[in-house]
Amino acid sequence: MAWKRSCRRPAAQELLWMEEELDEAKKKNGQQHLEELEASFWSPTGIVPAFFMRQILSRREVRQVLDIAQRYDHYSTGPDSVDGRPTFEVYIADRGEIFHQELWQCLEPALRGRLEPWARSRFNSPTCCVCTLLLRRYLSAERRTHPPHFDAHAFATCVFGLMNSGEAFRGGLYVQEAPGARRHFLPLREGDAVLHEYRLRHGVIVDRGERYSLIAWLKDSVDSCIGGTTPWYQDAAARGDGDAAYNLANLLKHAGKDVEARSWYLAAATVGQPDAAHNLGVMFSQGKGGAVDHKAAQDWWRAAAAAGKGASARELALRSLDSSDPAVHADGFSWLLRAVALKDPPSMLLLSEWPSTISRHRRALRNNAAREGYPQAQYAVGQACLEAWLSSRCDWDEILSCNCSGRRATSCYPHQSLWRQSQRWLQRAAAAGDELAMWRLSVVHLVDVRTPEKERQQGMGWALLLRLLQVSKVQSTLKQAQELFVVLCNCPGPDADRQRGLLPVLSVMPEDASLGSSFRCAGRLPSAFVGRHREEVRKRWESRVHEGEVQVPAHFQPEDTRLG
Repeated sequence: MAWKRSCRRPAAQELLWMEEELDEAKKKNGQQHLEELEASFWSPTGIVPAFFMRQILSRREVRQVLDIAQRYDHYSTGPDSVDGRPTFEVYIADRGEIFHQELWQCLEPALRGRLEPWARSRFNSPTCCVCTLLLRRYLSAERRTHPPHFDAHAFATCVFGLMNSGEAFRGGLYVQEAPGARRHFLPLREGDAVLHEYRLRHGVIVDRGERYSLIAWLKDSVDSCIGGTTPWYQDAAARGDGDAAYNLANLLKHAGKDVEARSWYLAAATVGQPDAAHNLGVMFSQGKGGAVDHKAAQDWWRAAAAAGKGASARELALRSLDSSDPAVHADGFSWLLRAVALKDPPSMLLLSEWPSTISRHRRALRNNAAREGYPQAQYAVGQACLEAWLSSRCDWDEILSCNCSGRRATSCYPHQSLWRQSQRWLQRAAAAGDELAMWRLSVVHLVDVRTPEKERQQGMGWALLLRLLQVSKVQSTLKQAQELFVVLCNCPGPDADRQRGLLPVLSVMPEDASLGSSFRCAGRLPSAFVGRHREEVRKRWESRVHEGEVQVPAHFQPEDTRLG
């Protein structure tokens, strides 16, 4: 069934977005703007309504917001509360404090005069108000997905469309009624909005193009907004609302109150909330909020996996695959297959690395996990494309300068596509914080002799290398990055990116005993070296290496030593 007029509340239904029905409603009512429409979604703990309004933002408002969003450079890359990956978002307002005055002035009339009255009417909350307003972006080399989740800190959420789905991008906002269930995409157009309460499980995936979205989180009152409280959960959870109990448990867990969180997870899992059952199993297995109970943990994971939670099936698989008992091992493998069927990205990647998996299935599993936004899979896909590209024997400088023609040019295009794919996937993995992707891109763009000159982006290579030096938690990767940094700093190159890229880091990076002299040297690169011909710099570098002035780490020799 499709969206219905909001005066009639339909029974539980599967959402299908039907443009022809919306157009028919517009003609029937003879109005310039569509009336509000409503759809209901099934949830393991009840029916959840969602409301749709077309053109709640005017075209002028949308254009102004989008223009600022595309020009703005300071999107936050702090960890997201859902998956811990960089958010790429900017807060416009939060808890009464305005952070972006121009955007707030543009949107305040729509928020106060249109959104708040709409939300108060739909949710029977006369004091409901906008508490947080933010922008998010999904660019090609950055975050492309947001896993299914609940907005635990919001009484209600409104998502505004700033770009036409299907034209500017493919994919977008979707609703997933239960873990592992079908995704129902909501293709919002410019100015449209979807309003829903905290019980609606939703996520984002962008397959192609770029997407900007505007999100408003509402609270039930100004007091709860300013105080950062969620008073609506206690009553709802006490009445047996599993989603409310689960969200309350999450908030308590993040606050460090494990005992209370475990009790509310138990209450939510008891009424069939699968996410709560999974988290409860984790707490039982780790002994958080109470005693360790591995049997209870596995019982709850089985219940969650039966309800469609892929992560629970993965936990059961990992605890059986290492067993020497053939029966237990086979049971673990069946759970792994179950997790893959439920589209669990880590399980897809694990199965792709399984020795018995045939090559075409290996590629498909790895690619699917990468599309779901799993950084390790994105790195694996990017690395595979890069190795395939590097193993070819085409003249890449000739190809990229468009000097090849005829049959040879046709045969080279797939290889050129491999290069672009490798960069796209490696950059996405690096943007998500994958250290191996940062390291690989740094080497490719700074020292790898096989990288085409036209494709070499030394500025990006330096930025990733410096970021790796600051955030790396893997000792071997950090050591390699330090060695590469020392080598590059002892070989001033012809690009000004080195000076511009290193100077800001000197003020925030502590001087390690073995790297302090190199940091100071890098901050005073003589301008005489900048702009010199590459061949002259290379000869100078080779001379210094030959005379023993510079020691090149062994893993950069011989094919990976091209510096400057």
